[in-house]
Amino acid sequence: VLPGPRVEGYRVQFGAFRDRGNAARLAGELGSRNIHAEVLPADRHGLHRVVTYGAFGDADSARRWAGEVTAAGLVCERPTVVR
Repeated sequence: VLPGPRVEGYRVQFGAFRDRGNAARLAGELGSRNIHAEVLPADRHGLHRVVTYGAFGDADSARRWAGEVTAAGLVCERPTVVR
């Protein structure tokens, strides 16, 4: 199951960076592995989060997908599910 185009729901976060360039690099690396990700604007802590482009309808689906991409070796560390 891949994330849908919805804006609301659960997303998978792959990282958070103070430097937007580092976040963009990770998003590009994920894209080269067919994992569509985007960089969110800096939050109140100054962090640019790299998350799935689109969202899952429930947390279990997001966790399951995160586990699949980790098991397939597409990401080095286990991503986090965020809302």
